[in-house]
Amino acid sequence: MGTNFRMCSPMCAVPPIPMIRLCLQTGDVCIDGKENYIKQSFRNRYHILTAGGVKALSIPVKHTGGTPIATCDARIEYRKPWLRDHLRTLKAAYASAPFYIHYAEAIEDILACGAATLGEFFSQNFEKWCALLKVTLPYRLTETYAQENFELDLRQKIKHPSAFPEVGAVAPYPQVFDDRHPFAPNLSVIDLLMNEGPAAGALLKA
Repeated sequence: MGTNFRMCSPMCAVPPIPMIRLCLQTGDVCIDGKENYIKQSFRNRYHILTAGGVKALSIPVKHTGGTPIATCDARIEYRKPWLRDHLRTLKAAYASAPFYIHYAEAIEDILACGAATLGEFFSQNFEKWCALLKVTLPYRLTETYAQENFELDLRQKIKHPSAFPEVGAVAPYPQVFDDRHPFAPNLSVIDLLMNEGPAAGALLKA
């Protein structure tokens, strides 16, 4: 695809590995928060590897009664104890990972930021994810729905890591539970940080 392609991605709460890797491959990254929110996609869910296999963790969004709403305006539901459940699941999955103690507190702080909407969550935390990964990622946020022609558009309904384009995958790296599961590609950057630590950025750029 080269390095001059133009790419558009929806806002996401926890970036998937291929999204960051693809963003690093192009100098023209558009983040669209004005497209209609799509349920069960990486806008509000992220995937990790647990003892039972790949698991999706979702940040619940308040129902709108079927009325379309922009991703940036989707309101996060705090009546459900999702933060407690996420932190427990992350600890169970990664407590034995080599870099858990180095990143657990920072990741908890990100997830516990208290943002009211997915747009606020993205604005408060995306640069923090990039800092943990040690990558610099220039991007532009749209003020309206982006109708430009993009060589790569991730605004489709991606429900599972396997739906990402293969060009965004990183080389296999050691994962927790790799003694019982084959390598799981295209998980959230949390998996990469927990297992690779400071080497995560280099893998994303390779």
